[in-house]
Amino acid sequence: MCFNKKLSILVFSVLTLPLSFAANQVVHYQPEVVNLTGVVEIQTFPGRPNYQSIKNGDEIEKGAYLRLKQSIDVLVMPNDNVNEIEKNVKVIQIADDDIADWQELKKGGYFRIKGVLFHRITGHHHSRVLIDVKQIERMK
Repeated sequence: MCFNKKLSILVFSVLTLPLSFAANQVVHYQPEVVNLTGVVEIQTFPGRPNYQSIKNGDEIEKGAYLRLKQSIDVLVMPNDNVNEIEKNVKVIQIADDDIADWQELKKGGYFRIKGVLFHRITGHHHSRVLIDVKQIERMK
């Protein structure tokens, strides 16, 4: 192999190597069940009536959010006319009505959450993608 060809292969390999490590995990919306890991944070947003400013009288909405360890790309399932493709998702709002789960999530920390994903629908949804929780597990 000539020197120029070897050099070209080496340069190409070095330039494309970081791209292989930067690829996001690809997951799908419901009904696919996903397992995601990251740090849970409690965040505050303005709620009703205008969803614009707590200072100007909107209600306080506190929720649990999963800051993912690795960004994801969320794709739609065939015949899904509700959800939208979302790329490079880093934060997911946690939808969980279980009081015991909520008490654990409020403490924050590193979690693995199993559930199904859905796209934001209402003004109460403060991230592009949400997870309907089936199970939470605190990680060490």
